[in-house]
Amino acid sequence: WKKLFTRTKASSPVLTFYYDLECPLCLRTKIVIEHLDVAGKIKFASVQSYASAEPALKDIPEETLLLDIHSVDKKGKVYKGVDSYIRAFRGIFYLKPLSWLLRIPGIYHLAGKVYRFTAENRTRHRCTEANCGFKPQILPGAENQVKIMENISLKDLKVAGILAGVLFLTLLQLNTTYNSA
Repeated sequence: WKKLFTRTKASSPVLTFYYDLECPLCLRTKIVIEHLDVAGKIKFASVQSYASAEPALKDIPEETLLLDIHSVDKKGKVYKGVDSYIRAFRGIFYLKPLSWLLRIPGIYHLAGKVYRFTAENRTRHRCTEANCGFKPQILPGAENQVKIMENISLKDLKVAGILAGVLFLTLLQLNTTYNSA
């Protein structure tokens, strides 16, 4: 899919999407948008971990950031609610028509009302380590940081697997060539 939908090499993200790490709906939203964003144009960061380091969000209290989805573009402009989704869809090239549709005045107001209703009625009792033993999973970084064994990383294992596959195919080709003569 990435080969089909990625027009150019992955460039830097055009939008940073701030979500509530402890909100089940926010996590599902992140997963869906991340799945649709094959070119890597949207960066995801949790409010709890990264919002304090974002200069554009420094004047917004964390409680306010947790009420709505917020995003910040490359220029430092802050978007909130439906506008965040419109900017995210605009960053994903095949969803641009949806972002244009959402900007039409009547549709924009309806989408805002649906978003507001959903945001106000989402589950507020977050499942945390304190109330139900849930501890958010910390995902590993790059492939060369994931250690399979003490001196072998995931990246090393993949390279070795590719080399072994090429060697095996070469030996099969030589065997076939030798036996066909």
